[in-house]
Amino acid sequence: MAGLAQFERDVTGERTKTALTHLKSQGKRWNHTPYGYDCDTNNNLSKNHREQKAIRLMKHLRETETSYTDIAHELDLTGYKPKHASEWSGVAVWKILGRELNRTAGGIRSKQSTSHS
Repeated sequence: MAGLAQFERDVTGERTKTALTHLKSQGKRWNHTPYGYDCDTNNNLSKNHREQKAIRLMKHLRETETSYTDIAHELDLTGYKPKHASEWSGVAVWKILGRELNRTAGGIRSKQSTSHS
């Protein structure tokens, strides 16, 4: 019985992974709308230019070895707002920059980036 339950978990996990990979490859939203992007009624992602500018600032500051917490303070001071909070945190900056590294390695694709490929 335990072997069958494990097999079912593996099959379900693989099906979920395949579905998410397909949505990502189509430039579709699969969860909450990530910072730096907007989502239309068909779940297509497109770049949010103001948020992309904030991400570029995060990357620049991180390249100068600025701490995540200090980057968060700078974002608050310069008027960039997070999507789901009243102010920035170092953890939020860390997650966004980590996602951006993954994105450049083939993760998130927006409608704009897939239409030019």
